[in-house]
Amino acid sequence: MPRENARYAVWVETQLHGIHSLLVSLKGQKGVRQLARGSWELDGYIFDAERSTVLYPFQDLALHTDNEQFVVTNGPAAGIMVADLRDLTTRLLSLPNPRHLKLLDQTRDARRIAYVVSGSCSNNDSMTNHPRNVCFATR
Repeated sequence: MPRENARYAVWVETQLHGIHSLLVSLKGQKGVRQLARGSWELDGYIFDAERSTVLYPFQDLALHTDNEQFVVTNGPAAGIMVADLRDLTTRLLSLPNPRHLKLLDQTRDARRIAYVVSGSCSNNDSMTNHPRNVCFATR
């Protein structure tokens, strides 16, 4: 089921072999743009209808689209990708530990994002124990 605002519809399609595509269309126009391609992690995207932005996990399993429509503006890494549908730009919020990243929600002002990871929210995870932790990122 697409998540929508007055201008855009955003959804995830599952293709063969569990490949997921995060897609967007501009209402009233033909065509669909692929934001990202990956696996189950894309199912947890957040569509900020008020700001026309899409947040999604970006890591080794999520391959950012290569179609010149969206460009990573601060280099490759792992974390939370923020795609602005109005000007077709993206920004990566790098995270110290993006292992099994699952987005939860963001604050109303979109400044803080809650997410879950396996292990620590910081770099100093011993890797011997992998509890799930709720963490916060600032935009």
